[in-house]
Order: sequence, then structure tokens, then C-alpha cells
Amino acid sequence: GDKTGEMLYDYARGIDGRKWEPRPVRKSVGAQVTWGVRFDDEAQLMRFVHQLAGEVSTRLQAAKVKARSVQMTLLRAVKNAPDSARKGHMGHGICDHMTRSVTLSCFTDDAKVLAREVSKMVLDLKVAPPEVRGL
Repeated sequence: GDKTGEMLYDYARGIDGRKWEPRPVRKSVGAQVTWGVRFDDEAQLMRFVHQLAGEVSTRLQAAKVKARSVQMTLLRAVKNAPDSARKGHMGHGICDHMTRSVTLSCFTDDAKVLAREVSKMVLDLKVAPPEVRGL
């Protein structure tokens, strides 16, 4: 309509009357690793979960926020996927993305709490550690 036409006309000329915010309010804090992820056993996977939870805890504390919900995405290697689909020998290649989340009973930035909850979600997926390509 006319209103959209005027707006596009102005934008094309570098005119934008909207209020500018230099940095939007952060809505999430997270960390992920999808390069070079290889595990031989569950102990290695759980150690990695605890390290990643520690990183998220550090980021939460730096941002002066606490989490009430935790979301985890695990990348599982697709069986019989061609090696040519990977970038190098340590890339994750073609993967299934498996996402789970949990709402905590209280807000936290504690690495142990985050690691406990993510560990439960990872184990509930029943993915063999050698198939994990990212978290």
C-alpha cells in the first residue's frame, strides 16, 4: 500500500525514522563446539559437557544474568554419509540436529547445575559417543 511504498521510497534514499538501538538486549547466552568433536566413550563426552557448561557459566556471569531454561543441541553423525560432505577430516559433516530443553526450578549461573541438566538431556538421547559431532 501507500504506507509501505513511502517507507521503501525513504529507505532507498537513506531515510529511516526508526529509533536506533546500538545493541539489543541479550536474550540468550550460550556456547557450542562443532569442529573437531570426537569421543571414544561416555566419560569423554561428559567431561566435554562439563567444560562447555563451565564456559556458559562464565558467559552468564560476565553478562550479569542467570538462566531459567537450558537448551541443548547435539549433532549426531548420519550413518553412511559420504566423507566428501565434511570440511577436512575433523568437520562434523552431515548430521542430525537433536534439540532438547528444560526449564529449571530457579534461575542459575552455576556450572554444576548447567552440566547436570545438559548431561541428563544428552544421556536421554541415547546417542553413542563416537557418533557425536557437536554440542
